[in-house]
Amino acid sequence: LGRRLSTTFASFDREPLATASVAQVHAATLRGTGERVVVKVIKPGVADSLIADLAFLNGAARLLEAVAPETKRISLRSVAAQLRDATRRELDLTKEAES
Repeated sequence: LGRRLSTTFASFDREPLATASVAQVHAATLRGTGERVVVKVIKPGVADSLIADLAFLNGAARLLEAVAPETKRISLRSVAAQLRDATRRELDLTKEAES
């Protein structure tokens, strides 16, 4: 959100309702309206780890295609790029919030 939780929420449960590999969901109450909502939060450190892993994967794909040209036909770099793009979409919670 780019602001303190207390600015937006009257209450925010620290214990998640649910958790997955990338994010977790917390119950909260909006300040002003009192509406109960759920808030999806990327787990601390997960985004940085994923970005680093994807950079490594891209480098490994490039190296493998360079030393084993026969792998170019399956386009490892393309597979790595598709995985990178899908992961970035998964990390962008604003897109999910809009739907």
